[in-house]
Amino acid sequence: MTVTNRESGTQIDEIAAQLFRISTPIAPNPQLPPGFSFNQFLIAAEQPLLFHTGPRRMFPLVQEAVRHVLPPESLHLAYLFRRSGVGQWTLYLLSAADSRASRMVGLGKDSYLNRAVAIFGHVAQAPAVAGRH
Repeated sequence: MTVTNRESGTQIDEIAAQLFRISTPIAPNPQLPPGFSFNQFLIAAEQPLLFHTGPRRMFPLVQEAVRHVLPPESLHLAYLFRRSGVGQWTLYLLSAADSRASRMVGLGKDSYLNRAVAIFGHVAQAPAVAGRH
């Protein structure tokens, strides 16, 4: 266990070979069960992947934890959940496409714009509508 942020209690643990769990505990809240935490998962493989399930304001803590294992800019895939309404969530898949990527990844201009909008919406906490840019 490596604590990556003492103030928040965020830590990163290798739970299997090249598979890491990033955990941030949440302060006691009557609306949440005791011991509640947000967990993200990092696969540190040839093409690293991050599965991010926490709120946007938590992203800097996750990025800080990832940095303990690998440079965040080396991520090839990132899955991000964003709450879009009561009981509704939007899943974004952000991928780093290069000349070796499958044509299904979409190397076109629209694909890059949609990824940029999704990243902006997640990190900058601004509304983002994929597919309309």
